[in-house]
Amino acid sequence: LRLSITTSQDRLNPTAALISDALRKPAFAPESLVLARLVSRDHQMWLDRTPPLRGILSGLAKRGLAPVPVTTLTREQALALHAMVFRPERVAIAIVGDISVEAASKALGSSLGHWRAQEAPRVPVLRPDPPRKTEAFQSALATVAGPTATAADFAPWLIACVAFAEGKGSFLNQEYRVKRGLSYVMGSYLTFRKDASYCTFYVASAGEPVGDLLESVGAFRPSPEAIRRAKSYLAGRYAVGGPTEVGRIGGFSAGHETQTMAAFWLAWWEMRGGGIDRDARFPSMVASTTVDDVLAACAAWKPFDFGERVD
Repeated sequence: LRLSITTSQDRLNPTAALISDALRKPAFAPESLVLARLVSRDHQMWLDRTPPLRGILSGLAKRGLAPVPVTTLTREQALALHAMVFRPERVAIAIVGDISVEAASKALGSSLGHWRAQEAPRVPVLRPDPPRKTEAFQSALATVAGPTATAADFAPWLIACVAFAEGKGSFLNQEYRVKRGLSYVMGSYLTFRKDASYCTFYVASAGEPVGDLLESVGAFRPSPEAIRRAKSYLAGRYAVGGPTEVGRIGGFSAGHETQTMAAFWLAWWEMRGGGIDRDARFPSMVASTTVDDVLAACAAWKPFDFGERVD
């Protein structure tokens, strides 16, 4: 979850207090829960307009790599989940702008300096919304496990994922849309965790079955030209982000064009153990990645099939 506020220097203290209250003491008032359900309903309607995405997200959820849709969340469930998820050790805050380190530290320290995680109660049972039928579409998913964001081979692994699934020059687009004319929707979904990263590739078609995507992933070895394209694509996406609709399924939807975006990436790297300096170094890490580095990342892929859950 990303919270962002743009403010002026003279309002830094109340801004820090507001962020502190939002993190530590949410009200979960009835009207806010009603609004949340409306947002969930709108999201479900968006999925209904693009049926393959519904099936893809359902498949990701079964593997533990995506949220399970729940539109009947109660206040008790929300409070229990909040106590379990919103904890000091899981939060990183970054400030970008014309402000001194001392002023920022003082404002945040007075609001969050004494935050202690409360004991999380047992979360009441959450019942996912029943799955909807998508028989008209054929979907295939394949997931590869990858390194942590701090590992030396993280950039090569990401480049390999991009070469396989992102952009018109990717393997997925060339194989399924250009050569076979089958695809209705395709791409990748990135999941980053402390102990590993995961990239799930997906293809859906309204026509004939899409085939064995798992086999394609396992055999994938990009050409030097494909790797060059993927490096440029990843560098551009990291700099300017991508469309919001793509971001709801894929990754790297935020760029660096605003101070809010820059603050997000500083916090992103800090939460994954890379330190805030990794944000400035990541573009050069991508640029310096060699063809052999990417091929080694592909050779280390261990794709697993649909239905295998990642704990």
